[in-house]
Amino acid sequence: MKTSSRFVPDDYFDPIIHSLLFGNYTEISEFNDTEDEELKNGNELKFFDGIWGCGNCDNITERELTYQEVYDVYTEDGYDSSFEIQVGLSLDKMECVVVQSDENFTMKRISGLCTGPNLTLKVDEAQHFTVSVYGDYKRT
Repeated sequence: MKTSSRFVPDDYFDPIIHSLLFGNYTEISEFNDTEDEELKNGNELKFFDGIWGCGNCDNITERELTYQEVYDVYTEDGYDSSFEIQVGLSLDKMECVVVQSDENFTMKRISGLCTGPNLTLKVDEAQHFTVSVYGDYKRT
């Protein structure tokens, strides 16, 4: 989008920033199509065998484990047991993201792509969980 103003040069301008500055909300609907397409490409969360995952997780044993971290949340006695943790990932060549715990919990994708360089997940009510990121197929 080209726009001219004393604030903005004649370059591409992000539609969200443009709508905030100039009050044009008609372009926001363009993002819905993109979001739907991203979900079709394996970026929706799936629950399988007690594990949450998203991305290209087929044949996970044949993929390289590129990152893994264990999260432990300690709460005080009497503390409200409902809490959430946001996990931000920024790794090249993410293909599959898996979150597992022995506890019942829910997970939601906040932003980014499971098969992209950036992803933010929200994990609800898990005091101990492991996040694993898998990349390309292993070299033989």
